[in-house]
Amino acid sequence: MEGFGKTAAGIAISIGLASIIGFCLMESGAADRVVRQFLKLFGEKNAGVALLVSTYILSIPIFFDTMFMLMAPLAKALSVRTGKNYLLYVLCVCCGGVITHSLTVPHPGPIAMVENLKVDTGFSIIGGIIAGIIPAIIGYLIASAINRRQHVPLRETPGATLADLEGIVAKKDSELPGLGVSLVPVILPIVLISFSSFLKVADGSGAAWVTSLKSIREAIDFFGDKNIALFIGAFFCILLLAKSRNYDRVKIGQLLGPPLETAGVIILITSAGGAFGGMIRSAGVGGAVDRMADSMGLNLVFLSYVLALIIRVAQGSATVAMLTTSAIMFPMIGPDLPYHPLYLFLSIGFAAFALSWMNDSGFW
Repeated sequence: MEGFGKTAAGIAISIGLASIIGFCLMESGAADRVVRQFLKLFGEKNAGVALLVSTYILSIPIFFDTMFMLMAPLAKALSVRTGKNYLLYVLCVCCGGVITHSLTVPHPGPIAMVENLKVDTGFSIIGGIIAGIIPAIIGYLIASAINRRQHVPLRETPGATLADLEGIVAKKDSELPGLGVSLVPVILPIVLISFSSFLKVADGSGAAWVTSLKSIREAIDFFGDKNIALFIGAFFCILLLAKSRNYDRVKIGQLLGPPLETAGVIILITSAGGAFGGMIRSAGVGGAVDRMADSMGLNLVFLSYVLALIIRVAQGSATVAMLTTSAIMFPMIGPDLPYHPLYLFLSIGFAAFALSWMNDSGFW
């Protein structure tokens, strides 16, 4: 039970706060505003790029399943407006969402990897966002190629009739929050966490500007804690929802129940994976893999990718693949590791979003 408890303690607050941010972004219309702004920036001719970029940004604090349910109607509405490229739009949504799901905190898999591999949270966010650009570009090119070769017509579904989609298209920009306030709940936690992490690294440089911040360093570290930063983002998001929809505290409290229930399920499942990882460590699997890697001369980055990929394909869950692989790899990380553990973090994350098939809930 120790693995279960430690995992829950490390991820529960972050996941709960992230679920609040995601729900409020959807309910307030902030997510719709971000998508529309990128559509204006890139133009309808490049609507797929706009959907990919907006999904990539919005999905940083929003879990994949929730993000897909949010963005799918927008992709359909965009297809109604343009009259084409439905498959491209949906694939762009999937591409943007699945990458951040495996590479950025506060998603449960990356949080677990941060805890297991002892990687700085801020570094993991920055590294994950930057490294994720590469598969995002490749994913867009592949989606475009598939869209050119395969026509998938837009069909009505029970949750999104054509009338509903036309209503989304017809919604006025004046009814949505501004772009700045829509992005703050996503950007602010990232900035707070990353700045605190950057200062920790810069401490040894002796730079004058680092020394000048010494008097407020405790405050910076406090607000840079991932839970505090996400709390600030969630608080701002709740205010945004209350103002945009004119909801009172009672209504807000009622609305926040379902997303927290969803977060609770995610926390329990991820914590169970932590218990599984603890059993793997206790069984000495990590040591056995380490000895095998030494005897075969395997690079740990390559080994972590292969292990995560095998686990991902075998049982379907990207989160479990990340959690289990990071638990196996941690005993191999010693003081003489010739590179930063962030490389292992990224390697496992890349493998975790590969080869989604029928045992993956996201596939369906």
